[in-house]
Amino acid sequence: MSKLTKDERDKMPAEDFGDPKKRLFPICDQADIDSAAKTHQNADDPAAVRDNLKAIADRKKLKCPESWLKPDTKDKAGMSVAPTTPVTSAAVEPVVTLAKKDKKDDDDDDDDEDDAADEADESDTDDDDG
Repeated sequence: MSKLTKDERDKMPAEDFGDPKKRLFPICDQADIDSAAKTHQNADDPAAVRDNLKAIADRKKLKCPESWLKPDTKDKAGMSVAPTTPVTSAAVEPVVTLAKKDKKDDDDDDDDEDDAADEADESDTDDDDG
């Protein structure tokens, strides 16, 4: 990571900052890209900073992290299609439990219908005996 004096930093063009409005994430060399890659998530708009960092790296012929080279999977609203954090079994379990419970409730309803059909059959049988 390059050590910049205040004067050197002030003289840098805005296009060399990952966040040019706030003049954060100055990029002079590969070490700066590596450092910014680890800390850019703390920015107000991490995706914009990452895009700026990729452009700076390309312009300066520096290397971006491999994870940045994969295409983004965003929907039209800019929301990530895949979850960014792993889903734990605890988060999935209630959904599965509800699904099983709903299925059980449906089975119970079928039993009621079967009971009603059995009673109707028995009443038909009673009429034949009489």
